[in-house]
Amino acid sequence: MESYLHILYQGEAYFKKQNYSAALKCFQKSLKFKRYYYQALLFKGLCLFHLKKFEESISAFNLAIENSTINPEPYTFKGNSLQSLGLFEEALEEYQNSLKIKEDFSEALNNIGVINRLKGEDDQAEYYYLKAAGADKNNYSAFFNLANLKKKQLKYLDAILLYDKAIKIEQNNASIYIAKGDCLLSNGNYKEAIVCFEKAIRVGNSNFDMIVLAKSFLKVAEMELDKFYKEIYQRNYDYNNDNNDNYNSNQEFE
Repeated sequence: MESYLHILYQGEAYFKKQNYSAALKCFQKSLKFKRYYYQALLFKGLCLFHLKKFEESISAFNLAIENSTINPEPYTFKGNSLQSLGLFEEALEEYQNSLKIKEDFSEALNNIGVINRLKGEDDQAEYYYLKAAGADKNNYSAFFNLANLKKKQLKYLDAILLYDKAIKIEQNNASIYIAKGDCLLSNGNYKEAIVCFEKAIRVGNSNFDMIVLAKSFLKVAEMELDKFYKEIYQRNYDYNNDNNDNYNSNQEFE
C-alpha cells in the first residue's frame, strides 16, 4: 500500500513537470491519509491556481493557513488567486498578512507592486519592485517587472540591463526574451532583437501563443533590419554620387 509521503512526492514530481492535473490527483489522494497536511494543501491550492480554478484554490489555501499560521506563502498564494479574480483590495490584504509574518517576503512585495502598476501608480510599483528585488536576488519576476516599467518610461538601456538580470536567473522564460527583444527593437538594435525572438521561440516549448507572438515580433525585426540596410545602401549610394558630381564639376571648372 502506498504511503501518503510517496504519493506526495509523486505529486511534487508531476508539479515540477507542470502536469498540474496529475499532480492535483496525487495531492488529493495524499489528503485522504492526512486530511489537513499543510504541504499537500498548499500544493493542491497551487495546482488549482494553475488550472485556473481560482475559487477552489482559495479554499485550499484557507485550509493551509488554518493549519500553519506562521508561514507567509499561503497568504501570498491566496492573494494571487484573489488578484486573478480581479479582487485587488482583498489580494492586497493577503499580501500584507504575508508581510506581517515576514516583512521582506519578496513575492508579496512584488505582487503589491503589480497591483500598484495596474492602478496606474507607477512610482509605488517601482518602490515595491525594488524592495522585492532587494529582498531576494533570485526573484526574476521583480527584475522583469522593473524592466517593463523602465521600458514604459522609454528608458530602454535601463530596461535591457534589468531584462538581462531576469534572464540570468530564469533562462527558459520566453516572455522575458520577447520583452527584451521588443525593447531592443524600439531602441533600433535589430540584430540583437532577432536573437532574442529566436531564443523565445526555442524555449517556448508547447506554449503556442508565446511562440506565435515571438514569430510575429521576429518578422517585424527582420523587416526593420532589411529596411535599415536598404537605407544605409541608399545613403552610401547618394553620397558616392554627390562626391562624383563635385569632383567632375571641379575638373570642369579647372
